[in-house]
Amino acid sequence: MRPALNAAPSGYHHVRLKYGPYSASRLIVARCPSRFQSKYVLRDSIVSDTLASARGSAIHEVLQRISEAHVQKTVITPQLLDRWVEEAVGKFPASYEQIKLIKESAAAYAGNPSPYLNETTRCEITLAVSLYEEETFIDDVAPSFQYVKVPVADDMPVYTTEHRYGIFFTAKYDQISIDHHNRIITVVDHKSTPSANHNSDHTFQMGCYAWMAAIHYPGYHVRTVIHYAQPRLNFYAPPVYWSDEDLAEVEEEIRLRVMAIENFSDYPALPGSHCDYCHMVQLCPENRRIQEQNARGEISLNVSSVDDMVRIAKQLKVTGSLYDLLNRKLKESIENLCPDSGVAIEGLWYGFKPSDEKVDWVATDRKIRESAPRHPEVQGMDDVGLDAILKKHGVDPNAFKEWRGEKLKALFKLNKPELIDELRAFIVKDRDTRFGGHKI
Repeated sequence: MRPALNAAPSGYHHVRLKYGPYSASRLIVARCPSRFQSKYVLRDSIVSDTLASARGSAIHEVLQRISEAHVQKTVITPQLLDRWVEEAVGKFPASYEQIKLIKESAAAYAGNPSPYLNETTRCEITLAVSLYEEETFIDDVAPSFQYVKVPVADDMPVYTTEHRYGIFFTAKYDQISIDHHNRIITVVDHKSTPSANHNSDHTFQMGCYAWMAAIHYPGYHVRTVIHYAQPRLNFYAPPVYWSDEDLAEVEEEIRLRVMAIENFSDYPALPGSHCDYCHMVQLCPENRRIQEQNARGEISLNVSSVDDMVRIAKQLKVTGSLYDLLNRKLKESIENLCPDSGVAIEGLWYGFKPSDEKVDWVATDRKIRESAPRHPEVQGMDDVGLDAILKKHGVDPNAFKEWRGEKLKALFKLNKPELIDELRAFIVKDRDTRFGGHKI
């Protein structure tokens, strides 16, 4: 791993960048050059200010205050938590629509704080480096480039004009803690996403954090931990330990990506999984191109090669993301303005329509368990609940384990009238409402 430096190295020149300082998020956005251009070259606020980013910022703001309170051993009362949430939403007003989710995330974290907190923990700090390249041949041992640690104060405007050309890379940490005894740096990153699925962008981001931490804390091992702050998840992923080889790979990928962006001659739209998180879909050049082709009747559905399939997949991804965005906005608006009446257009009505009545098997199982002491036919069995009743009638419960699924409908098709009669006494039925467009 490259040594950390406190001053510009002799024989090297300072590399200044057109679109710096870079960060993990900036490099991830560049997966679609068109989005990168809008956000970081043209600095379009429509692209930068989104509900998702505001919600994440508000959650991070509250979680920081909770973490600092735990470190300082400050008692967190419900009133204090409410005030922090209100102040965070006031700071990021676009998150107002999801204030309940923000409060639930805060309450979940207050009851399950990071296990890595200690007296060294710092939250929402930024570490940065500048890049220097070798000016003349030194020897065959010295690296051709070096990184210089750049001090960044909490209130320093890193991205202002006077700083943007001098800093190569920055990393802003949700939470970083030091174990001096075992010489371990722990980086905890809060994610407000409702999904905990493996995400290559998250892996790259955590690698960037680990690389930067290793430069600023030479001689320490680095581990990273993702905290899923969404209240339905509320758990910490296993820590990932980064070896010198891992960090060298991350460093090379960062430099390659940065230099590629600095040399962009065009900013094409490249549809992909990142479309799910892009709020400039309606401005996307690829989407506009598809709409124009469609208006002229030039959308080609002819498929004779893999290239044709790739073309259609890209078109589907972009238009699908726009559909999801419009559908979500219409749903939110109807929920807020006219939940009972919905809105109608020629031949279609958009709104919330009750589904057909169906059996809630989870509630049914709970009702059987709660009723067990009062029913001798269930009482005294090794287990209670739906499993017990099925076993009693000679039915293998493992064949009907898909709760809420279609498979349980097969219970009523069995030639077991006694079983059906007994189940009817416990069946709990329910119906939900689904949003969509319905023919009229």
